Order: sequence, then structure tokens, then C-alpha cells
Amino acid sequence: MKKNLLSKTLVIGIIIIFVGASVIPSVMSAEKQKLQAVTTMQNTWYVDDNGNNSNSGTSWEDAWEHINYAIGHTSVIGGDTIRVGDGTYYENVILDRRIFLTGNGSANTIIDGGGVGDVVYVSVNSVSISEFTIRNSGIGEDPCSGIVVATQERISIIKNTITDNQYGIEIAGNECIVSGNIITNNSCGIQTFGILNTFSRNNISNNNYSGIQIMGFLDFATRNKIYNNNFINNPENAFFMMAPLNFWFLNYWDRPRLLPYPIFGFLALIPPIPWFQFDWRPALKPNDISQVAI
Repeated sequence: MKKNLLSKTLVIGIIIIFVGASVIPSVMSAEKQKLQAVTTMQNTWYVDDNGNNSNSGTSWEDAWEHINYAIGHTSVIGGDTIRVGDGTYYENVILDRRIFLTGNGSANTIIDGGGVGDVVYVSVNSVSISEFTIRNSGIGEDPCSGIVVATQERISIIKNTITDNQYGIEIAGNECIVSGNIITNNSCGIQTFGILNTFSRNNISNNNYSGIQIMGFLDFATRNKIYNNNFINNPENAFFMMAPLNFWFLNYWDRPRLLPYPIFGFLALIPPIPWFQFDWRPALKPNDISQVAI
């Protein structure tokens, strides 16, 4: 009796193993097919200043003319890439789709705001902006910026030149990455109100009054990382307000420094509570920002 039971158990076990071996690969294959389907759905579209908005946008030869037209086109879906060719585009770009927006190098592809409003306004999560010159925002009591991230998350701003704006980059979102950019000749280079943002390997120089400002508003702006940047010739390299815990390290501050570099700010405004944060290991020479990959 025991032998019969053992034999039946063994047979059932073998059957389960064979069934599992056949089912698991089929499930994995189905998942792989789903992944491939998602991947193939992602497309690349083209914009060129010699293009035409009546074109298909599917190649450089058949490129669209305007960036905003490309972003709003019904064929473009979230996750797609829009490549922008050489030229100057006089637009105020609104990124309201999850798009990877890529220029042909910041020396060649320019978005010019024409002195009105924000040059690029981001209103969705998970957007990438890379390899542009972004310049000439509006200037007024209502601050205008080269790039505005309005409370969104996981925005990547990589290898751009951001110049001649009121604010170079303004980030009210979280978990954003700003890396490999040249941020120069703005009134303020970077202003952020967010948390868990990363600012690395940027050249932040010759801005009129501040390199970077970390500003708490309704809540603390905290746990941001600022490292391997070059702060050069800004009247105020860095400042914080209601931002008690941020991480500064290996930044270059105008010249080689052997001692920790102090960053002055306030824990609160009413009553004013002055405070210091420190870059405990400042860089002894300017950081190489060319290492940043897109």
C-alpha cells in the first residue's frame, strides 16, 4: 500500500515538473513578446528648420518644421523620441507628453524664447531634454526661465547650454537629474523647490547674482545632491532657504580649496535663523563635465 502511494506521488511529481517546464517558457515567451511590442511602439520623429508641418515627420528628409507641432501631433505617443536638427527655433516649447527631446548638440540646435515667457515648460513626468542651447526667456516680476519643471518628477536635463534667461532652470519637482549642462549668463543659474534632485557635473558660471538657490516654500526643500559641479564667478555661488538637509561634495568653488566650503542660508525666514551647510570635500581643480552620457 505504501509502495503504491509512493509510486503515485512520484508519477504526479514528474507530471508537475514536465507541465511546469512547458508552461514557464511559454509564459516567459509571452512576456518577452509583450516587451518587444512595447519597444517597437516607441518611434523617433524629426524636426528641422527647413522642414514643413505638412510632412510625415518620419525622417530628416520628411521632417516637421516646429517643435511644438511635433509634440502635439496625433502620431506621437508617450515614450517617443523627437530629434531636432540644426537651426534656431523661435518657440516657447510646452512638453505635455512623456517625450525624449534631443537636439543635435547645443552649439547647433537653439531654442530661443524671443524674450517672452518660459522657453521650455515641462508639465508631465519622465521627460528628457538634451543637447540644446536654451536661451532668451522673458524677464519680469513673474520670473521666467529657460526650463521650468512644474511639480513633475524624474525629469532629465542633460548636456544643454542654458543662457540669457531670468532663471536658467527652475525645478519645483522631485527626483530630477540636471547633469552635464553649461548654465551661464542668467540672472540666477538654478532655483529648485524640490526634494531628491541631483545636480552633477554642470558648469555654473557668470550668472548675475546666484549660481544655485535651494528654496523651501510650503515644505522643506531637502535631500538634494549637489556634486562635481563647477561654480565660477557667480556673485553668490549657492544659497538655501528652508532647506535644512542637502548634500554638497566635490564641487569646485572658484579656486582650489583645501578646507570645507561653507554655504550660507536660513533655516527659517520668520524669525530669521541663519545656518550653514558645507561642501566637506571641495574639488581642487575644475571637474570634467564631458564625461556625462545621455
